[in-house]
Amino acid sequence: MTVLVGVVCEDGVVVGSDSSVTFTAGGPHQKTIEQLAQKTFKTGDDLIFSCTGAVGQGQRFEDVLAKLKAAKKFANLKNLDVGREIAKAATGDFAYTDASKGTFGALVGFWCATGFRLCEFPASDFQPEMKTSDLWFCSMGAGQPITDPFLALIKKSLFRDSRPKLNEGVFLAYWALEHAIELNTGGIQGPPQLATLFKGSGGHCKAKLFKPEDFGEHKSMVNGAEEHLRLYRDRLAGNISATSVAPLPTPPSKPPQEFR
Repeated sequence: MTVLVGVVCEDGVVVGSDSSVTFTAGGPHQKTIEQLAQKTFKTGDDLIFSCTGAVGQGQRFEDVLAKLKAAKKFANLKNLDVGREIAKAATGDFAYTDASKGTFGALVGFWCATGFRLCEFPASDFQPEMKTSDLWFCSMGAGQPITDPFLALIKKSLFRDSRPKLNEGVFLAYWALEHAIELNTGGIQGPPQLATLFKGSGGHCKAKLFKPEDFGEHKSMVNGAEEHLRLYRDRLAGNISATSVAPLPTPPSKPPQEFR
């Protein structure tokens, strides 16, 4: 089981996942053990992805992306053309060994001729769907019923009029993943995994894969935001005035290239 989250920001892309992989024997309904494994990756400095489904298909998908990049398939293509190339190559690879359809999905962030892009490849049909300035977030996997409403609420309350900047997108994705990890019914485990794509020094595209120790500041921000919401119960009870409710904390302001 998996939860994936993706955000296309004003100045970059964020993709992320939980860390749980479930082993099975004799079919998907006979689960044996649960282990932690990598489910969010970067391929060079201009492509990141998170995936859900069989581990073997994830390995093959990573190989497909590496081959497309090596052949410079993305260099002069626009966003939908990149999505088509990825879908064609991946479905062709899976069909070569008659892999089951409808069992593997991915979120892919990349740089192409039209800038930073986030493409969703649903497990249902693997047809590319580009995220836009209006539809700038998505989630996938067994945790989607938890993350979709949460992301919609945060969009309505914090980002009603514009997309988040990259540092805000990292905060948002981290919070959504932590929320799903805490509330899921099983098969989704932390720590959250995140990767970002952004312009580094000199204007060159750069990808970063976060480590668990990179999330300390974001965890503090989540705790601060939740504490802010808890204060509204006291306000509803008449124990404090509206002016006593502290403002929401500001997400980390470090430039993306300085995330460590």
